[in-house]
Amino acid sequence: WDPRIRLLVENGHGYLKWLLLENGHNEIGSWVHAAEGDKLIVALTGDAAHAIGPYIGSGAALGFESAMVLGQLLEQARSKSEIPKRLKVYESLRRPRTELVGGVTRKMGAEWMMYDSPQQAKRDETFLGEDPPLQGYPNALQDPFFQTWLYSFDGRKEADEAWRIYHREHEA
Repeated sequence: WDPRIRLLVENGHGYLKWLLLENGHNEIGSWVHAAEGDKLIVALTGDAAHAIGPYIGSGAALGFESAMVLGQLLEQARSKSEIPKRLKVYESLRRPRTELVGGVTRKMGAEWMMYDSPQQAKRDETFLGEDPPLQGYPNALQDPFFQTWLYSFDGRKEADEAWRIYHREHEA
């Protein structure tokens, strides 16, 4: 760590500790529960479904994306009976993307939180050495492929396409 940061921490007079928790995507089971009939329909979104750490700054964006997808799918429902099907489409569309972003976030957290060590020195060398970064660059926020993929998500378009595929496969 930078000596100025160490000095700042050493001169502190107490601290508050809090946890950054990620829910394991597979641990919470389905994000969607639709009981028989009109009794209960629940869909988790945002951090309730896919909480991630702060290391690539995408947690809130994933929540907005999920809200967009969910809104688009529900807005297009023609009847109440379609809602459980559309919720399944919502989860099947969102889960792979949020799991991938969560994995990248955990990887970046491990990269950023390294203690002073030969591994950390090698990481710093790598981060300073490649200009411009290429696909697969260890800092995901500088990987041009990952950046394009992360920031170009179109929730409406993806929701409409996922519903078309689901409808074709299950209703035709």
